[in-house]
Amino acid sequence: MKIGKYLLVIILLNSCGESESKVDELKIQTTQSKTKESIQPKTIEVEKIHFHNDISLVIAGMSNPTGGDYSDICSSSTFENYNKKIDKSYKKFKINKLKNFEEWSSLELKDRMNNTENLFYPFSGPDIAYAYSMIPTAQNYYLFGLEPVGEIPNLKGIKSNALPALFNSINSAISDNLNLSFFITKNMKSDLSNQQIKGTIPILLFFMSRMDLHIQNIKPVSISTEGMIEYSESDKFNSGVEISFLRNGSKKLNNVYYFSMDISNYNPEIELNLRKFTENLNKVTTLVKSSSYCMHTDKYSRIRELTLNCSDMIVQDDTGIPLNYFDSEQWGIDVYGSYISPISVFSMHKQQDLKELIKKSAKAIDFRFGYNYPSNILVGRKN
Repeated sequence: MKIGKYLLVIILLNSCGESESKVDELKIQTTQSKTKESIQPKTIEVEKIHFHNDISLVIAGMSNPTGGDYSDICSSSTFENYNKKIDKSYKKFKINKLKNFEEWSSLELKDRMNNTENLFYPFSGPDIAYAYSMIPTAQNYYLFGLEPVGEIPNLKGIKSNALPALFNSINSAISDNLNLSFFITKNMKSDLSNQQIKGTIPILLFFMSRMDLHIQNIKPVSISTEGMIEYSESDKFNSGVEISFLRNGSKKLNNVYYFSMDISNYNPEIELNLRKFTENLNKVTTLVKSSSYCMHTDKYSRIRELTLNCSDMIVQDDTGIPLNYFDSEQWGIDVYGSYISPISVFSMHKQQDLKELIKKSAKAIDFRFGYNYPSNILVGRKN
């Protein structure tokens, strides 16, 4: 048991340092203004487009109520077996991991449910599941990780004998998050770079479809030198992706963004663009979990600063920003759960002040949140 624990711990250490379609019928024009109000496309009512959603449902192992472009795949025995297997795994994940977290969020973060325009999630990888479960009402979700953006899976003309490898690759790529509640960077390096699936896009699509979101469009984007979302003229996904979606029963467009970038201090150009970007954001709720204690170190002091400056609320486990960086005159702090110490390889990041605060005033939680179980959560509200 100890050996397994230390192996997992060693793997986790890697996560800080390693860091066309029919849709063209509908385009949302973005004014590249520097004002906060225009950093994102205006919310307008749209009609559903099914091209990318049909692909996403196949990846998620879900039946398509409209039949869709891939009815031949969905009627195959391979897909039916994948559907049964993934339904069981996701149901377990939903009940054992997300359900209690969603109930906790709806109660403890209710002041942010209708007051969050942008959800900011550094060190996230493709973990849209926890971001959306925490605040299912945000307009935009911004995720950042070291994993490549990747490609939209090409299912056109895929041969039936290639389907088992495709579904096995997807299942392997999502298994860590389903079982542990976080992704392991070292595992994602191999899981997201094979012939069947490439990068984070397939994983984002899997979870978004499983959360009953309709995928409207997928576009390559980047963050410009002015700190704006910039759309690429190429169809290649290099630094970022925008996945626009519709919630069930809604015609208002929302967006998930994933950016592949090293947000350490060693990248001044990225840091400058990201600084301008965060300065443009309004009504920001930030999530940090399972982040390998990156913001405890000087190497990540700038993203720590940006996060504190741009956020109206920060929800994190003890791997996030150390308690002593929250100015008591600017931040109100609530704590939840239990705190003993970080897992052994991160023992140098133990926070005695956080331990004492949790022991003194924490409310109980009954779900896993991050590396440790029992888990802890800190909620900081900017005064």
